Amino acid sequence: MNKTIGMVMMAIALGSVTSPVWADGLDALALPPQWAWLPGTLFGCFAGLWGTVLGILAPRGRAQSFVMGFGAVLIVAMAVMLLLGLILLLTGHSFWSWYPWLLPGFIGLFVLPPIMRVARVRYAEAEMRKLEAMDMS
Repeated sequence: MNKTIGMVMMAIALGSVTSPVWADGLDALALPPQWAWLPGTLFGCFAGLWGTVLGILAPRGRAQSFVMGFGAVLIVAMAVMLLLGLILLLTGHSFWSWYPWLLPGFIGLFVLPPIMRVARVRYAEAEMRKLEAMDMS
């Protein structure tokens, strides 16, 4: 446990003395405060749209590749947002630079993967119902 805490503290310390050239390259991704709402809102809208499509199509067993693929794209986007937020935080950017990227990434980390597992179960149940219906006929 102490070794892990030491490694985390070292990573934070190294992040705060990162090269200014590298930190300046991240300024293009640092949003001004008036646009800080944009990443989380877009991510939330796409996740809500995906959840709606999932809730309608998964119990029917339809469009599995589209629904699961869109979910995978959202999870990758969440991971990129989380990583970007952490990098901006560790390079010493302002709150308005890292927070809009870190928050949706962190929330997505806990919300999307469990929903993907539920989606797999719903598609499996739909397939099982389909096979049972074929056996009855």
